[in-house]
Amino acid sequence: MSSHNSQKKIVIVGGGFAGLASAAYLQQADKTLDITLIDRKEYHLFVPALTEYLGGYIDKKKITFPLKETLEKNNIRFVKGTFKAISPQKKEIAIEGHHFPYDYAVLALGSETNTFGIQGILEYTSGLKCISDADSIKKKIKDVCTTKKEISVAVIGGGITGVQLAAYLRPHLSKNYPQHAVSFTILDGAPRLLKELPEDVSKKIEDYFLNQKINMLFNAKVTKIEYHKIRLGERSVPADIIIWVAGVRPPKIIEKCGVAATPKGIIVDEYFRSITDQFVYAVGDCIAFQDETLEKGWVRRAQNAHKHARIVAANIIADIQKKEKITFKPTPIPTIVVLPHKAILIQNNHYFQNRLINTLDHCIRYRHMLFYKSRFGRIMRWLF
Repeated sequence: MSSHNSQKKIVIVGGGFAGLASAAYLQQADKTLDITLIDRKEYHLFVPALTEYLGGYIDKKKITFPLKETLEKNNIRFVKGTFKAISPQKKEIAIEGHHFPYDYAVLALGSETNTFGIQGILEYTSGLKCISDADSIKKKIKDVCTTKKEISVAVIGGGITGVQLAAYLRPHLSKNYPQHAVSFTILDGAPRLLKELPEDVSKKIEDYFLNQKINMLFNAKVTKIEYHKIRLGERSVPADIIIWVAGVRPPKIIEKCGVAATPKGIIVDEYFRSITDQFVYAVGDCIAFQDETLEKGWVRRAQNAHKHARIVAANIIADIQKKEKITFKPTPIPTIVVLPHKAILIQNNHYFQNRLINTLDHCIRYRHMLFYKSRFGRIMRWLF
């Protein structure tokens, strides 16, 4: 990638939805920008489809693509590395062994597993944040089924990820280990699954799980995880495989990375600028709005990551051109809960369930992947 002194240098940290979309929108808006994207992984992952990959419904090639090849054919530099810190004074971003100067920085650091301080989660449970997590769970299942004729699996977390994980993994066990007795349980601290969605949707999921022989434990307050055991105060639930998907939080590194942050995220204004530096922007799951109304008005979903990225790109261009910036205004977004063969679409407390919703979900996914695999084009505006 060529570079000239007159070019504005944009350094983006994070190759997830928000970071990659930020790069795309910036490149669309001004092809003279010198854009660098840094990520510790060499591939982009369509995270919402990880549960389908774990269940054996799709191949990983359908939900991943290489970052270096994809970005550099669009004149965007890719650097593999782990983010260490940002120095607003020097206008540099540090990874191990290297420093990258910038005119504008975009921090799209994503999220990490939230353990809520519960002992034993890191030692005795599996998460589901990347391909290697899914492969690790598959291997653990295979190892158990090689030595025993019964297997017990527990999923902790009754949100969208937990529900989809249970829906896809339970039939996978029956199909691949038909001679084994399977005990499958999903636990949540709330009185129902998908507590943020309408109760009718929760009831549909619960009926579906009963039909699939998935046990459900509600108001289950996890106090400790031990080897093959979940502690619920005085009670305990045994399990050969324990999967923790009960929540995420911004990466802990943000609290000492060089810009204002709290455990809730990097603090940003209505333009997605750091409140302590006008040349540092942050997007996606790693942020927290300074304005409480804005903070309460959005959810951490892929659709919002793209919306954030579009505004950030527009505001960086506006700042360069000395024009007026765009403010973020939260709006309701649709939710899709993907089950095998029949997904549920929820919008404004109304829901629809049929095979066409699955088709819609697949179209969104494949158009998302095609957008980046082919070229950065206007299709992103149609999708999000």
